[in-house]
Amino acid sequence: MSSGRVALLAVVACSACERGAGKSLAPATAPPARGAPSARADSLYHSGSFEEARRLWTIQLDSAWGRGDSAEAARLLTALGLTARQLGDYDGARRLLEHSLDLKRRLDMRHDLFRSHNALGLLAWTRGDLSAATRHFDDAAAAALAVDDSLGAAKAAGNMAQVHHDRGEPFLARDGFGRLADMSRAAGDTVALARTLINLAMLEIRLGDPLSAVARLGEARQLGRATGDAEAEENALGQLATAHAAMGRPQEALATLDTALVLAQRHGLRRQVAEDWKLLGDLYADAGDHRRALDHYARAQEVNTELGLLEESANASAVQAASYGVLGHPDTALARARHALALHERGGFRRAQLDDHLLIAEFLASGRDAVGAQAHVAAATRLADSLATPVAAATAALGSARVASLLDQPESTLAALDAAAGVLPQLGEAARWEPEALRARACARLGRLAEAEEAGRRAVAAIERHRGAYAPGPLRTSLLSSRAGVYADLVVVLLRQDKQGDAFRVADAARGRALLDQLAAARRDIAQTPRPAAELLELDRLLREIDALTAQLRTLGDVVPTERGAYADDSRRSMVDRLARARREYEARLDRIPAAPEFALLGSTPADPEQVRAALAPGEALLEYFATAEALHLFVVSASGVVHVERATGRAELAAKVRLARDLVSRNERGTRVVRVLGSLYDDLLAPAARRGLLDGAERLVVVPHGPLAYVPFAALLDSAGQPAVRRFAFATLPSASALPALRRTGRAASPAGAQAFVLAPLPDALPATWREASSVRTVIGGRMLLGPAASEPAARAALASARTVHLATHGSMNVENPMFSRLDLAPGTTGSPEDDGRLEIHEVLGLGIAAELVFLSGCETGRGSAWHTDFARTEDYATLAQAFLYAGARNVVATLWRVEDAGAARMAERFYQDANGDAVLALAKAQRASLDDPEFSAPYYWASYIVMGAGGARIARRSE
Repeated sequence: MSSGRVALLAVVACSACERGAGKSLAPATAPPARGAPSARADSLYHSGSFEEARRLWTIQLDSAWGRGDSAEAARLLTALGLTARQLGDYDGARRLLEHSLDLKRRLDMRHDLFRSHNALGLLAWTRGDLSAATRHFDDAAAAALAVDDSLGAAKAAGNMAQVHHDRGEPFLARDGFGRLADMSRAAGDTVALARTLINLAMLEIRLGDPLSAVARLGEARQLGRATGDAEAEENALGQLATAHAAMGRPQEALATLDTALVLAQRHGLRRQVAEDWKLLGDLYADAGDHRRALDHYARAQEVNTELGLLEESANASAVQAASYGVLGHPDTALARARHALALHERGGFRRAQLDDHLLIAEFLASGRDAVGAQAHVAAATRLADSLATPVAAATAALGSARVASLLDQPESTLAALDAAAGVLPQLGEAARWEPEALRARACARLGRLAEAEEAGRRAVAAIERHRGAYAPGPLRTSLLSSRAGVYADLVVVLLRQDKQGDAFRVADAARGRALLDQLAAARRDIAQTPRPAAELLELDRLLREIDALTAQLRTLGDVVPTERGAYADDSRRSMVDRLARARREYEARLDRIPAAPEFALLGSTPADPEQVRAALAPGEALLEYFATAEALHLFVVSASGVVHVERATGRAELAAKVRLARDLVSRNERGTRVVRVLGSLYDDLLAPAARRGLLDGAERLVVVPHGPLAYVPFAALLDSAGQPAVRRFAFATLPSASALPALRRTGRAASPAGAQAFVLAPLPDALPATWREASSVRTVIGGRMLLGPAASEPAARAALASARTVHLATHGSMNVENPMFSRLDLAPGTTGSPEDDGRLEIHEVLGLGIAAELVFLSGCETGRGSAWHTDFARTEDYATLAQAFLYAGARNVVATLWRVEDAGAARMAERFYQDANGDAVLALAKAQRASLDDPEFSAPYYWASYIVMGAGGARIARRSE
């Protein structure tokens, strides 16, 4: 995680309660209970039931006033003040605590003064006022020593250690925490000991020794449970998650944080809830999923703002800035970073200021403001020198190298890395890739290619190790996507050394993992991988909530569109938002599922050029693209070998062309603009290989796209004669070159007994052409035709598990916010279960065992991923309906890149099966060529949307068989 867990546990002391919490944990020294009600309130407070404790103490306070017992009232005011602090009522807490202190002074309650000063210090510290906290903790220590309360003095020192920590004085903090731990252990004060062990563990994590922290946290957690200190147990879990993340164990960190969050929510620990949301955001950000990171940060910031927490608000603003920067919002990012720095400076949080200065320097360097960037680097370096810790030095050095790299200063980059070589490992396992990546880029700019290659390979190896710590799924995919630049740098270095085979292997390793990872997850034998009952119940609850909300929306009157695409109604925005939140939570639960053993499926081993060549059929070539910021690299694999071709068209320029082409074609626009952009893309993507004769003799091209090229309608690209590429080539699409030999090596057993084909059209009334489409398809391929209510979700599941060919003519909907809930619409059943609700969603498809050799998704956007829709989803497009069917076992899937018109979709399907000769790739090409010759459907809008994903060679069911 980027910054780790901030929350420490404070040591509180009051007459009725001794355990409070702040950003750190505090030990407690409660006096003997004064009766059953007080003991009950103490117990409730210690277990986190603050509202109930406040109710009982309020009753006791009224009684004390009625008896004229001012001393008891003073003690109860302290207890109520600490409770108000826990509940986020800081102004009320201050009034209660100051009233209590005034009473104790007037009554000469010298033995109780420590508790009031300590509580006021904790309140000031919680609110980020370190100066006031220092005054109160000094007063607390003096008051304790005046009555020979050595343990109380140690507690004040322990709380003062929290201030030292926040000021960036870790060694002073360690001395204070250590003194309190020794005193607490000697006195048998297990509550204070547990909290202090947590704080010591936090320091160890910050100082680069998370392994030692784990042992302390285990003891602290046991003590917290034994004493019923819910806050201590929650904080121990939070710190343990930070330790796991620092050691490169993200799955353990996620699971541990989930437990901490549940505990914090159960006990009303709102500050800890916010901290857990922030830490979850950090984990998503570190995995490259910044869209979900920002969602978690927003939840944390909402609580921080409501509670008026200075440091936590500043920390959340800083991490939000980092995510906005990655997502391409530099102005917002810089403003957030500067706001974080101002807040940290106001509170005196020096260690956090170091990170802020480096973050601002990066944003300024990206905007080519070298002077401003270097000024902030200098400020960060001064702070690191004053902090005098290895981690601070390593952080400053890495930030300095990062800024120098952004400013194209390779010598300065290497100097910063070399100077800090001894301390950089302190940053943890998850950060080991970046110094090597920066070194590789600097050496490459200086022409030191052998050194660049060595460093680049070390960086890639570190990323692969970290990637392996994630379970197969979206987070593993987004991590790889967020580090794609490292692979790109290594590819370029290898090409500059004429190592084309090695470059091909690295380029292929940088993409396509979503398919491989999800296959590993989807093909687990669920019966052999039992999950905890609580997890299954929670997943079931979320699905039922999602189903109920979806049903309510339908009842309110969804209007079925005339196109086979998505629909929404803004008038029900509140319900839609609730549905999106439930879906996000369900997806987050899926991220926590532990990794199952990996399977050697679909190229899960590195791409071997010779194996890829051997898998090619006669007249076939594979085109693997790799887009970098500066250029487009194309690897052409054919029977004669692997050849690299480079074109000076960067990723951003390509993305602009692809977006324009897709928008124009999908709107059925015709004219010179369409011709120009499709011709320009042909020049970028196919002409370089064609001009060198690399496509001579090829009739079929297997395309492995990269980045924005996943949305290119290759069949529609126009050559110099104005002819669409499909006139010459048939196209197949794969996520990686390494998947080709694996798919073709994995033969298909004969389909189970039963119908060879199923044709389903669940919405013949809403989409009249689907009835004609289904009838025409069945005429060619035979099998069973299911219309309307008969085309239910259970029927579709059964067909996919038994038939050779399954054709689905219906709505396809890409869910931008929750890709795992993208769906095909089927007829709902009557059981009310998620398997019978009429929505076959991606998360459900992943659990199917599909036997079909061909699945034809005659809907909209079935091959389109989320990245097209929003800048906040730059990960690889794993979440497409087409790939979900591949994950679950389909050999080939016909899918669409944009919304298709009803009648045109029906005609394309008819032609596909009429021309089918046992190969889906050639069948699609023939159908597209036939559409070109049909005046009614000749525009690319009608036919260029269709793609075949898979290995080709599917045995399409025929009536004659």
